[in-house]
Amino acid sequence: NKVRKKGILKECRVKLLGTSSASIERAEDREMFKELCESIGEPVIPSEITYSLEEAKAAANRIGYPVVLRPAFTLGGTGGGFAYNDEELMEIGVNAFNLSPVHQALCLVGVNKSFNMAGLSCSNAIVQDRELYTAIMKEYPLTLPAPFAIAGQIAAYEEGDEWMDQVCEYIEGNFDWAVEFFNREMPKVKVYKPAGTYCLWMDFRSYGLSDQEIHDRIFKNANVLLQDGTVHDPVEGHCWQRMCLPCARGVLETACRRIAAAFEDVN
Repeated sequence: NKVRKKGILKECRVKLLGTSSASIERAEDREMFKELCESIGEPVIPSEITYSLEEAKAAANRIGYPVVLRPAFTLGGTGGGFAYNDEELMEIGVNAFNLSPVHQALCLVGVNKSFNMAGLSCSNAIVQDRELYTAIMKEYPLTLPAPFAIAGQIAAYEEGDEWMDQVCEYIEGNFDWAVEFFNREMPKVKVYKPAGTYCLWMDFRSYGLSDQEIHDRIFKNANVLLQDGTVHDPVEGHCWQRMCLPCARGVLETACRRIAAAFEDVN
């Protein structure tokens, strides 16, 4: 994007293929993406754009812990993570702001992510601009979530400390098991334990297979559904797979063994 803005692409007569630079900027710039969602009436959970550790700390205290710190313009949320207090926020924030080329991070909160409650259909949107709020309400009237969703969200933040501790411990165990399994059973697959997400990135490039071949072996042969790396990065995501690990340990073990079996014939 910097190359485009400086006019280098135009000067060298280089045409950008795939996703346009404008779309990349709207998706990766946290403030622009938030404004885009609000402009079309898409629910946005409480969040603030920050440019320094001091701003991030103040935003987190206004929103309320736990929070997620997401740096702008980094692949797959690199540098981000969950923080449950000021100390953890400052520790994660140093890396987040250093890795973001625009030194921008989004501080947000969401019960479905923080508490691993993906089925909880309850979102919040905070719109500070009165005119924008009126326009959104006119085009996209509020829809009330189910009573269970409201009760679940309140219970999570008011009484969910023990649940949160158990969830983090269990998912941490899932990561440890998965990393050890692939290192032992599929050493060609490079796995990287994340610092602050529920997803495991898996590098299959050493197998020398195409994206489609890797996808078919996992999806069709192993009967496991992962997310192709090119979904997140059409350029650098080739031969990568993304696995979400907040699941029962037995499900994870079965899936990993099926994947290993699907690649046994590849030297």
